[in-house]
Amino acid sequence: MKSDVVIVFSDNNGGVKNASKSLYSAFKEKKIKTDLFNMLSNGNNLFSRIFHTVRYLKKYKSDTIIILMHFDAIFAGFFLSFLGYKKTINVIHTDLYGYYKSSGLFKKIIIKLIFTKMRRKKNIFVSKEAENRAKKYFKLQNSNCIYNITQIKLKNRKKNNDNEKKISLGIVSRLHIQKNIDLAIRVVKELNQLGGSINLKVYGDGPELERLKQYVSILNCEDQIFFFGHVDAKDEIFNSFDALISFSSIEGLPTIILESFIFNKPVYFTDCHSGPRELISPNTLPEIKTDNFEITQYGFLVKPTENENKYAFSINEQEIIYVNTLNEFIRNLQDSRFNINYDFNSISDEKIISQWQAIFYEI
Repeated sequence: MKSDVVIVFSDNNGGVKNASKSLYSAFKEKKIKTDLFNMLSNGNNLFSRIFHTVRYLKKYKSDTIIILMHFDAIFAGFFLSFLGYKKTINVIHTDLYGYYKSSGLFKKIIIKLIFTKMRRKKNIFVSKEAENRAKKYFKLQNSNCIYNITQIKLKNRKKNNDNEKKISLGIVSRLHIQKNIDLAIRVVKELNQLGGSINLKVYGDGPELERLKQYVSILNCEDQIFFFGHVDAKDEIFNSFDALISFSSIEGLPTIILESFIFNKPVYFTDCHSGPRELISPNTLPEIKTDNFEITQYGFLVKPTENENKYAFSINEQEIIYVNTLNEFIRNLQDSRFNINYDFNSISDEKIISQWQAIFYEI
């Protein structure tokens, strides 16, 4: 029997893949007939992948609901619209407006063309801030915010060992230039030079992996920074460090924050567009950013960074704030001042699936 829903994504090891697989699993549990297709399974470039994707989807009726996860899939949906597929839903996993503004001229033209054409289509954003910014700039007429499925299971919450002198910090991320992992490395090294006892564990894969490894070697801090690659086991990841950190310049909705809370780990996150503030300080306006840092019961929100000092040999004046705030964060961590008692009811899988079902009826 044909599926009622097809989820299309283009990712091998990042957040879009995880979000797509989690949504697929949640739909299956609800007995919603669902298919999952990774565009990267065929084709060597974007246009060949689009060709194979369109050919794959031709076996489905034109009234099948097709969920297009992020840009490559949305681009394929642009062509599907000319073939009579009307029930397509675009899901944007980043700050669309911020991504557009930081893109080159050619990419800006493509993004503007696609979202002008699709401004009346159903566009789903995974953070409220991302929706608000894109809706205003691209004049979107049919948008919603639905958070990603997190598959929350509050168990195996290993408490930090307060007697351990060495602090382990963790990064769990696709290793992309906009994640500013080089800045995290510089800051950790600087804190250790100032007398700290910190190591940084980096989980994930991506285009910056080899460059980051070389950078650690050049800075001579291999005994402080450790790379573990892509790891599926959440327990193994989160039980290996005391707190999650990120210096990212742009996000969608970083569900890694919620996963950190599930394992009782506080977070140190840049207050970037879009999503961190919605999770770490949920009672504040997501568009208002700190110019220094804020402490919440879940961790720290710190001034967003553009990281203009990429892969530098030392900390510059603008980066001292991150040395100071991470040092303060670690003090709070050691003193057990964070209270990770997060209210997951508003983002439960049950609620998110019901939001998706409402969208299905709507289109």
